[in-house]
Amino acid sequence: MSAHQIPPNDWATFTRHSWLAFKPSPDLSTWDTNARCEDVVELLRAHNCKSILDAASGYGLKTFRFNQMGFETLGANSAEICVRYGRELADASGIDIEFRHLSWAEI
Repeated sequence: MSAHQIPPNDWATFTRHSWLAFKPSPDLSTWDTNARCEDVVELLRAHNCKSILDAASGYGLKTFRFNQMGFETLGANSAEICVRYGRELADASGIDIEFRHLSWAEI
């Protein structure tokens, strides 16, 4: 493996980056992402949008919020650890959201 490749399943490697420096709380009510999602909800509904692909979902912060606002959602991320934890959160919360591990080319 070259110095520029990141091992796909190494949590320590990913936690070096500030955007993955913590594993979020499984209590979805503590996630403050409503403001960022609500800004676009009116526009999405005006165009009769029913589903959302969150193409860089991370753990699913916005994916879960859009789902709670009534949209069918799919979370996709190139970091397998994020997808795995997003799936765990969905299962633990009883929320029907699919998360997929995809490269940008696949998306």
